Amino acid sequence: KWGAALQIFTVAAESKVKVDSITCGALITACTMAGEWAKALCLFGAMSESRIESTVMCCNAAMSACAKAGYWERALQVFRVIWQIYVEPTTIVFNTAISTYEQVGDWEKPL
Repeated sequence: KWGAALQIFTVAAESKVKVDSITCGALITACTMAGEWAKALCLFGAMSESRIESTVMCCNAAMSACAKAGYWERALQVFRVIWQIYVEPTTIVFNTAISTYEQVGDWEKPL
């Protein structure tokens, strides 16, 4: 299904339809659900290149994609990016970060 979502995204971008953070967040989430963490992370990175504002939803989806695939270091890099781009983290973002630390047995670190 993520392939279909990516195709819709591509068609929208080529058709000059405004692609926004909601569109990107949905696509990142579709990639996450499909286990396509690298594509999710690539899309997250492409948002800033395309001058699309990163939202908490997009950041959390990118973090989740990496964490679920076992790439906890990348998930925590996204968590650090959240602070750099001045996105106000939510409880969900903090929970994702804590779960990521928990996966590697370092649950005390975020305390």
